Amino acid sequence: MSKRLLGKACIITGADLPAGEAAALRFAQEGALLLLSGIDEQRLRSTVTKVKSFCPSLYSILATPQQNADNIVQTALRQFGTVDVLLHITAEPTGHPLHETPLDEWEQTFSNITDSTFHMCRAVLPCMQAHHRGSIIHLISTAALLGRQGRSAFCAAQSAIPALTRSIAIDYAPYNIRANFICTGSALSSLSDGNWEDAANAAVFLASDEATFMTGTSICADGGLTETDLGRSL
Repeated sequence: MSKRLLGKACIITGADLPAGEAAALRFAQEGALLLLSGIDEQRLRSTVTKVKSFCPSLYSILATPQQNADNIVQTALRQFGTVDVLLHITAEPTGHPLHETPLDEWEQTFSNITDSTFHMCRAVLPCMQAHHRGSIIHLISTAALLGRQGRSAFCAAQSAIPALTRSIAIDYAPYNIRANFICTGSALSSLSDGNWEDAANAAVFLASDEATFMTGTSICADGGLTETDLGRSL
């Protein structure tokens, strides 16, 4: 069986999170060229160690997307000459009920999630436009659609990503650039909250040439949370 991402240059942010580790492993197994970024050096190194035997062209960078998006993309361009896929995975959940949420926590949460998404997309889109192809995939929490108790800032910040994704899909369709998002679990940090292998497989599909007519849409790998009363009861 041919590898579905063979030779595709891919950036995966949040590679120091469990979801990012699972995605990096599956992308590597499917033949991708990988640049992994994260903010936790030890966890990012752990991901690299697990992935490197599957990926002869593997690079990593310790960087925060909201502050270093251009550097992340330029590093990929230096190594690969192009960027075919951006898989953006945002920060771990934090939060309090709204009346207990400090202003600095609200602003930092939006910086980690919404601002980082904006900066990464803005940095990578010119390259994709120039090559007239690309796939942007956002991995988000079901909190974006359902809300979660005690996580007001996290839910609000996550909820901006579906709208941004659909806007990108509309604006950049003439350049053969696709944008989609994957909803998974109730939080992006805990293995008990989602099957990261399912989410990683969904990301491989959206990144591949098997999904060339899919844009502006979502895949839910969330155990039925968004479509059943399970989610409404949380």
